Amino acid sequence: MSYWIISKKMNGGAILDMLPDGSPEEFLFKTGNSLAAEFPRGGAMQFSSLFPQFIKVFDFVTAALPVLVVSSRVKKVLEELRADNCEFLPVVLKDHKGNVASSDHFVLHVLGKQDAIDMERSQYRMGALDEDTIKTVKKLVLAAERIDPKALLFRPSHLTHRFMLHQRLLDGFKAAGLTGLHVYPAEGWNGSDLT
Repeated sequence: MSYWIISKKMNGGAILDMLPDGSPEEFLFKTGNSLAAEFPRGGAMQFSSLFPQFIKVFDFVTAALPVLVVSSRVKKVLEELRADNCEFLPVVLKDHKGNVASSDHFVLHVLGKQDAIDMERSQYRMGALDEDTIKTVKKLVLAAERIDPKALLFRPSHLTHRFMLHQRLLDGFKAAGLTGLHVYPAEGWNGSDLT
């Protein structure tokens, strides 16, 4: 059974760096609690002005935020595989000039967490301000026996700004030909998004 870390590196497409106006605070997305009632309906996310050359819209849109932004094609795969711990919060993506680039994307909010990390065998450093959160990873060791086998996509406890996915979900994404996704093997991951 293999698990993968979703990369946060740029994928050559549009980059998002702000949630829609009226969204819950960013830190709330890492708690694993439902935010559907608080999320603004049809909120807009504009391409980052820091990267005007990146305009392609992929199924997985790079977001410098603690969220995943995905297309309806990603939603379809998750629903077909019965990943029932996901909220799909509709957003409108706008290009650098404010024109609609997609009305077919969602903030994918993953509910709950999984105790997926072997904290004794992994090599890491905890955050100074949040002593329950891993700040940097040198070598990640999984406690796969503690992961719910039905959890296809999840945030690992102590590393809630990252997402892990099960091999079965990765296979589903590949079979659907989804674009913009980069992953690393979770076991032994060194915390880098540069490789």
